[in-house]
Amino acid sequence: MPGSPLLMWALAALTASVAAYCLARACAAGPRRAADCGAELVEAAMALGMAAMAAPPIAAAAPREAWYAVFGGVLALALVFVVRAGGRLGAWRHHAHHVVESGAMVYAVAAMPVAGMAAMDGMRMDGPSGPAPALVLPLLLYFAGYAAWSGTRVMGAHPRTAPLAGCRTAMAVAMCAMLAAM
Repeated sequence: MPGSPLLMWALAALTASVAAYCLARACAAGPRRAADCGAELVEAAMALGMAAMAAPPIAAAAPREAWYAVFGGVLALALVFVVRAGGRLGAWRHHAHHVVESGAMVYAVAAMPVAGMAAMDGMRMDGPSGPAPALVLPLLLYFAGYAAWSGTRVMGAHPRTAPLAGCRTAMAVAMCAMLAAM
């Protein structure tokens, strides 16, 4: 991955397509499914932010503060949904995953060298300069496990729900790729 613009563009295209799918699902959600619509918007914002971060020209031009705003905003929204999920375990777990996902992206931004984004060279980092570089491995293991788990759900999914499971798998794989580049 490091130094491979083609791979970065592929990652950008993958996450942008996930964002488009999530936005389409959010627009299709009726008023009865307002909570689902919010979850789709969180997923779309996360995927769109990852797509922008993976696209070399955008990544090089955007200041660090912009990435903090994008992923910090998604993190705050995901936390709101965790609280609103209350005792509904399935909803709580799903939104908690979004908290971990957006928190990992905030961490990735914090871990980038100060010269940061302009020197990304395909997301290659010269080592985390931010807090706790030891978080990379646990996060990588979490997202690899989530990708494997959600990947098995794609195989057994109903044709109507398989694309959603595929999107979740794609996002977990994208997170693994970004974390592995650290």
